[in-house]
Amino acid sequence: MKNKINLQTYNINELKAKYLKGEALKEYQALEPLIEIKAKMLQARNDAKLTQEDVAKALNTYVSNISRLESSSNPPSLNTLMKYAQACGKKLKIDFVDR
Repeated sequence: MKNKINLQTYNINELKAKYLKGEALKEYQALEPLIEIKAKMLQARNDAKLTQEDVAKALNTYVSNISRLESSSNPPSLNTLMKYAQACGKKLKIDFVDR
């Protein structure tokens, strides 16, 4: 008899609730603003239908720098975010919201 694989679809909130507990939850919450920034950067570039190479040319830098900027755990500077937004045809907006 073959083993059956049960594939389920989860949304991100279900996965967070299921797996992020205790210290893992604290670590995630600490990184959440950075994760959100990186996701918004990728969304801006994708919305503009730009490649990393396109953004690199606009910022007069190397593709490897854009790749690192989008994927590393280091937070980008405000100046870098403003330039990245402009390269994507966007304007950077920062907001403070209630917890």
